[in-house]
Amino acid sequence: MNEDIMPELEQELVRKAQNGDKAAFQYIVDKHKKMVYFLAWDFVGNHQDAEDITQDVFIKVYCRFHKFNADAKFSSWLYRITINASIDTLRKKGRKKEDPFEHFNSIGGTSQPWNSEEKNNPNSQNEHRAVCNQIEQALNRLSHRERAVFVMRHYNDFPLKEIAEILHISSGSVKSYLFRAVQKIQKELAKYHPALEVDHG
Repeated sequence: MNEDIMPELEQELVRKAQNGDKAAFQYIVDKHKKMVYFLAWDFVGNHQDAEDITQDVFIKVYCRFHKFNADAKFSSWLYRITINASIDTLRKKGRKKEDPFEHFNSIGGTSQPWNSEEKNNPNSQNEHRAVCNQIEQALNRLSHRERAVFVMRHYNDFPLKEIAEILHISSGSVKSYLFRAVQKIQKELAKYHPALEVDHG
C-alpha cells in the first residue's frame, strides 16, 4: 500500500507518541483514520459501526503503545487491530449495508462514488447499488479469514506479503484464502451476472 508517512518519520512519531507526545499521537491518528474507517467499513458495511470501530482502534493503540516495538511496521500493527475489531463487531452484530461515501465528508474525505454523469443517472445508481448488494451477500458467505484476505487485497490493494504479515500467516495461506474467497464470490455473482468474473490476483 502507499504510505503517506515515510517509514523513518513514522517510526520517530511512534517513539514520541509512546513517550507521551500528544501532538505526535494526534498526527498519527489524522494520517491513518480514513484508512482505518474504510477498512472497517469494508468489513461491517455500516457507517456507525465503522465509526465506532475507528474510535475503538485508536483507543486500543493509545493503551497498547507500550507493547509495540517501535522498530516494527506500525501500519501492519494498526491494521491488525482494525481487522480484529471489525471481526469482533461482525460476530456480535448483524450488518446493515450502507454507502460509505454518504458519510465520507464527516471524516475529511472529498471523493464521490460515481462521476457526475453516473450520479445524475438513476439507472446507473440503481445498477451500482444492486451489484454492491450482491457482492455483500457473497462476502457474507465467506469465513472471517477469507473475508479479511479478500477485503485487504481487492478493496484496499494490500500486497500479498503485507496481508501475510498483518494476519500472521504464510503467503501461501493468503493465496489459498484468496482463491477460495474468489471462487465463492464468483459462484454467488454468477446467479445474477453469469459473465462477471473477479481477478484471483
